[in-house]
Amino acid sequence: VGASGFLLGASALSGDSGQGASVDGRTIKGRVTLFDVHGQYEHRGLWLRALYARTSLGDAALINAQNGFEASQSVGSRQHGFYLEAGYDVMNAHPRGQWAVVPFVRYERLNTQVRIPDGFAKNPALDRKVLTAGVSVKPLTTVAIKADYEAHSNLARSGVGQFNLSVGFLF
Repeated sequence: VGASGFLLGASALSGDSGQGASVDGRTIKGRVTLFDVHGQYEHRGLWLRALYARTSLGDAALINAQNGFEASQSVGSRQHGFYLEAGYDVMNAHPRGQWAVVPFVRYERLNTQVRIPDGFAKNPALDRKVLTAGVSVKPLTTVAIKADYEAHSNLARSGVGQFNLSVGFLF
């Protein structure tokens, strides 16, 4: 769905992922179901983005057994996450050729062990939050240079921050 700078979409996927594997004579179907909804709004240099995704995985206990996972190593039988992002092209008010300079901020929350099979323990390090702030510079519409800092946190209090620098080219 789209209208004057606004975009809204959703997608869903479901299928088996077991690839014929089995444990103790039991075939792993590993049914994966994924759903997401996302939106974006752009107007006069301002852009806002959001995404929510939820997945489920069948036969998680069998997958754990096949891989020798124990305790908090479990794959999740349910996962979810979202992000909210905002940015503003400061060159929008005074255009200078094709240049765009977009400071941005993004907040993410994700948990890959929302639900786990009986007999396993959740790993608190997998319930995460990420706060990112940075700037994207586009000297041409097909070239982007991006720098940002990510502050990671989780329930295990073991999050580590990181600085990212990247260059992209669209052809």
